[in-house]
Order: sequence, then structure tokens, then C-alpha cells
Amino acid sequence: MRDYILSVISVAFCGALVNAIAPWGEGKKLKKALSLIVSLLLIVSVAKPIISFVNSADGYDIGALASGIYSSKENYDKYWQKTLVEVTDESARTYVYELMLSEFGLSDDDFSLECKISQGGDVISLDSIKITLRSTGIFVNPRRIESFIGEKFGCECEVTEEWG
Repeated sequence: MRDYILSVISVAFCGALVNAIAPWGEGKKLKKALSLIVSLLLIVSVAKPIISFVNSADGYDIGALASGIYSSKENYDKYWQKTLVEVTDESARTYVYELMLSEFGLSDDDFSLECKISQGGDVISLDSIKITLRSTGIFVNPRRIESFIGEKFGCECEVTEEWG
């Protein structure tokens, strides 16, 4: 917040300084043009938090929300349910991925995984996890992985090996 206030004050001060030392000229056209430019810079620096908020809405379609595509409650609910399922899927993948690295000593190249997420009403659940071992990952006992991951998440876990 301190940086924001300092940037607004700096722009205002520099603008006043430029305006003060600018020559009057004939008909004050130069001074008016400089005042317009300084005013626009000041508006941009004041609006910086709004611009940052819009840019940080990563993955959310603010333009569509503003245009009324999601004006009905049903469409709005569907949009957020879909978003929630996507976030849940990504979170589950990340957690399984980290467990595979820490518990079994595998590297990125040793496995791939898929998570199956389902939604029934207001409940989102993790139905199954499929892990494919490859490279040096094939030397880890697949039944041990199935047991560990299956118990951890309370769902079906299938481990396959990819040779070659």
C-alpha cells in the first residue's frame, strides 16, 4: 500500500513540476496538452489496483460475467461448479504427485497420473486414480503404491507399467 501511495504522489509531483516549467506558448496549447498527459498518467496510477485485480483474475472470465452470460442463477451455479471440479482435480493431482515423489522416491519422468473426479449434487468425490509407471519407476512395487494411495484417498487406485 505504501508503494501505491508513493507512486501516486510521485506522478502528481512530477506532473506539477512539468506543468510549472512548461513554456506558456501561444494560446497555451502546449500547457493544455501537457496537463492532459499528466492527468491521464495520474488516472492510470490511481487505477493501478483495479488493473491489477483484473489481471490477477487468472482463469476467471470476468468479461463474460460482466456481459451477463451468467446472469441466471443456474448458469452461474454451473460455471462455479465446473470451476470447483477443475480446482479439485488439480489439487488431487498435485497431492498424489507429491506423495509419489516423497513416499516412493520417484522423479517426474518415472510416472504419470490421472484422477477421475465426479460430482453428484453438491458433493465432489475422487473416484479413482490411475498411475502409469515408466523408466526407473517400474522397479517400485505397484501393489505397494496401489495400497498406499488407495488407503490415503479412499478410492480405487490402479497402477500400470509402461515398458520401453
